[in-house]
Amino acid sequence: MSYEFRSPMNSILGLTEVLISDEVDASRRHHLEVIRESGNSLLKLINDILDTSKLESQSLPLDVSEFSLVQLCRQIELYPVKPSRRGICTSASTMTTPFGNNMSGIPGA
Repeated sequence: MSYEFRSPMNSILGLTEVLISDEVDASRRHHLEVIRESGNSLLKLINDILDTSKLESQSLPLDVSEFSLVQLCRQIELYPVKPSRRGICTSASTMTTPFGNNMSGIPGA
């Protein structure tokens, strides 16, 4: 059933890209870029809903891999909006954990 949602969305996004590449007028180009960004957001939402449905039916295999918690926190420190503003401590230099540095989890989750 996923192709029934994704195919029309991908067609809209593909045609929007064609129109953007041909558009000279700045105002129209801006409107097309808004369509593209909104379409990409909607496609991500569709994918998330379909993945959630697969998770609930237990038909989506999870790829668990190891990662470094300290390295992940160092990457987060590079983001423009600091997590510390939201009450989250991610300072890798002062981080200590009762379970060590190496963790297992789902990439991108």
